[in-house]
Amino acid sequence: MAEPVFAHISCRKEAGVLVVSLKDQKIQGDDLGDLLRQELLEAVQSYNTNQLVIDFQRVIYLSTAGFRPLLSLHRKLHETRGRMIFCNLLPETLEVFVVTRLISPTRVPTAPFEAASDLADALARFRHHTSRVEEGVLVITLTESKLQGDDLADSLNDHLLVTVSQAQVKKVALDFRLLDRIATACVRPLLNVRNSVHSRGGRVILCNLHPHVGEVLSVTRLTSTTGVGPVPLESAPDLPTAIAALNR
Repeated sequence: MAEPVFAHISCRKEAGVLVVSLKDQKIQGDDLGDLLRQELLEAVQSYNTNQLVIDFQRVIYLSTAGFRPLLSLHRKLHETRGRMIFCNLLPETLEVFVVTRLISPTRVPTAPFEAASDLADALARFRHHTSRVEEGVLVITLTESKLQGDDLADSLNDHLLVTVSQAQVKKVALDFRLLDRIATACVRPLLNVRNSVHSRGGRVILCNLHPHVGEVLSVTRLTSTTGVGPVPLESAPDLPTAIAALNR
């Protein structure tokens, strides 16, 4: 079946996420708003997805009429517990969203929409992490500010295990610098990563733990505040310390 062609958006799948690029430089007026709403909803249905990135790279002006199609799409995705992230917003466009409280000025999800700096950042949020190798250590940085809920736990678990499996390394540092909240359901992916690496004779160290995150892991006896005792997860105060410990 041929992929649909739209007048005001272009679509492609990337890493399992539907990337929607807005074609118009100026999004204003009720007529364009209605057409854009129709195309966005049709794209979600045609591609059978509830994970989207909206790319604003070409947009230089967005009037309040342009909010309506985006809010309609947000409501549609909310019905299926989906997620939408904007990227490549001009500073003045981002400011409009922030002032109208449609995007939070922080990474805390208190507004309908999320904004990422660019496409790579947006896609990383759907994977919930980024990864790189530094001094022979696989450094995995969690990109969520909050890890809560079974759905997120399952998604994080799958993505982390794929990253660790593909890297085929024995030294892993999990960087929590962006994370300030974690629920017990989302501890399971961390334990599964640890078990996967340990099964190959490797080692995993957590670092940059927010006090609340550290408290949750300590209370559940997954880490130790004293650094001693039989706990499943090791921790370090920062990334350089974690890398040094893994390379000893």
